[in-house]
Amino acid sequence: MMRKRIVFVFLLCCLSALSVEAQDAKKAIRDHYAAIKEMLDLYAQLEADGVQYPVNECYKVKVIQNYPGTGRHEEDVSLYYGEVEGSDELFPAHWLEYVSSSYNFADRKYYQEFLFDNKGYITFIYALNPSVEDSKDYEFRFYFNKGKLFDVLVKSRKMGEKEFSQEYTGKTLPAKYHSYYQLYADDLAKYGRLFEAIDGATHH
Repeated sequence: MMRKRIVFVFLLCCLSALSVEAQDAKKAIRDHYAAIKEMLDLYAQLEADGVQYPVNECYKVKVIQNYPGTGRHEEDVSLYYGEVEGSDELFPAHWLEYVSSSYNFADRKYYQEFLFDNKGYITFIYALNPSVEDSKDYEFRFYFNKGKLFDVLVKSRKMGEKEFSQEYTGKTLPAKYHSYYQLYADDLAKYGRLFEAIDGATHH
C-alpha cells in the first residue's frame, strides 16, 4: 500500500510539473504573439505617416487564379523573419518568425497565422475556417512546445453570426478536427518551403 501511495504522489508531482511547464510555454507564446502584433501595428502607422525608414522587413506573395466552379481565387501571404543573433556576418542568416495568410474560395474567406521560435519550432497556429459541411465558421488555436502540440482551443459560430462560442478546449485533438489540423500542417510545410525558396534567392 505504501508503495502505491509513493507512486501516486510521484505521478501527481510529474503532472503538476508538466502543467506548470505548459502554462509557462503558453504565456511565452502569447507574449511573443502580442509583441509581433504590436510591431506590425507600429510599422503600419509609420507607413501611413509616410515614414520611409525603418521598414518592416518581410516577403509578401500574392497569388491570383481562376478556379473551376468557384471563380476568382486570391491568396496573400506575408512571411516575417528575424536575424540570427551573434553572427559576425554583414548580412546575418534569417529565421522565419511569423506567417499570415488570407485567401478565398468563392465568397468564403479564410485566414491563418503561424508563429515560430528562433530555433525554428512552430509554437502557435491560428486559423479562421468557414465550413461548408455544417455552415459554421471555426476558430482554431493550437499551442506547441518544442514543436509538440500541447493545447487546443476551438470556437465556432453559425455563418452570419458575429460572436464565437467555445466548442472545445483540451490537451489532445479530437478526431472530428483532424482534417482541419492536417490542412494547417500541410500549409505550415508549404510556407516553410516558400520562405526557404525566396530567402535563398534574395538574401546574400
